[in-house]
Amino acid sequence: MSRIFPVSNFISVSRCTQGAVYSSFARGVTYVWKHTFAKIGEDWVFLCVLGILMACISMVMDWGIELCSHSRLWLYQ
Repeated sequence: MSRIFPVSNFISVSRCTQGAVYSSFARGVTYVWKHTFAKIGEDWVFLCVLGILMACISMVMDWGIELCSHSRLWLYQ
């Protein structure tokens, strides 16, 4: 599987002169990437995030439609 963000890019970024906080954050991201997402592939991660995002959008749209329906009923009373 091809990777969009190879682990080597994260390692080289952590060697920049951004400071200790940035370096430790980059090391943490690299560790998480190597032990989770790199093993299952980024396609699954992308699809999972997309599914959660679509569920949130669907819930917000349902709430908005319900609000409009209630306000329409209130207006006609």
